[in-house]
Amino acid sequence: MKYKLTAGIAALMLCSILLLYPAAGRKKAEAARQTPVTVTGLVTIFGNEPHTWTGFTTTDGTVYRVTGDPELTESLPGRQGIMLEITGYLEAPEPADGNETVSPVSIPGTGSGTIHITGITEKH
Repeated sequence: MKYKLTAGIAALMLCSILLLYPAAGRKKAEAARQTPVTVTGLVTIFGNEPHTWTGFTTTDGTVYRVTGDPELTESLPGRQGIMLEITGYLEAPEPADGNETVSPVSIPGTGSGTIHITGITEKH
């Protein structure tokens, strides 16, 4: 009887831990959406018409998909070849099933991640 009670308590504790794990992943993804960044690099256009997307390739080779205020993002293609410093924050996708932990810089098909830009400065 004593072993059954101990096994029951252990099983209950294990289930509790497993229920808390998805919440930790959501908090991590939400925190990633709030991470401010400043990166320097060049605007790059990826894909083929009509399915192109604007990216930003940093000086260390990291590639980000760019989102943000249309006034800022629509000016980027005209700035290809100009060294820019952009500020913004990393975006992470919502977990597909609510249970997976999402890295802010491992979004398949978008390079290294997505950055929501809030400012652009030309570097000379």
